[in-house]
Amino acid sequence: MKLGAIVAIGISLSSASAFAAPGDYLKFLQSLEGDWQGQGEARDYTNGQTTSFDFSMSMYREGNTNTWLAQTSESTQSGQGNRDGITFQLAAQILEIDHDSITGGFSSVTDSTDHSIDYDVSETQGMDFIDHYYHWETSANGLSGSVRIEDNGMPIYEESFSASKSQRSVRH
Repeated sequence: MKLGAIVAIGISLSSASAFAAPGDYLKFLQSLEGDWQGQGEARDYTNGQTTSFDFSMSMYREGNTNTWLAQTSESTQSGQGNRDGITFQLAAQILEIDHDSITGGFSSVTDSTDHSIDYDVSETQGMDFIDHYYHWETSANGLSGSVRIEDNGMPIYEESFSASKSQRSVRH
């Protein structure tokens, strides 16, 4: 039974990126490049509070590599805020995603197209299993996203946002 479980886990982990058609990850990451501004809403289930926030993200490719770096920022009118750095590293058809705000987590892509991606990051904190479920989607209208965090299967936090690409002025 243990060997069967290990084989099943091995198949699951190795097929985590199987949903991506050739070039989908690259097209999606390129569509995220640039500066984004928008709004969102967060709900903290531990205290019942719902808050609105301003969202911003800058994402750029690191030189000619297959690595993209994103810096996200959320701020409320009361001055509270969150920042996160996200690294997307593409190796052939495998996409590795690392969030600075999550230490020791393992990420796996659960679904993707050339304009969207769903992935989760699992981590342990003491005896608790914490799962972060992310969804990102680009369209002609901009960027939308969400995250849901569960502690041992119970929701503790969720947020969603929408944003548009910022237009920088060009100086001559």
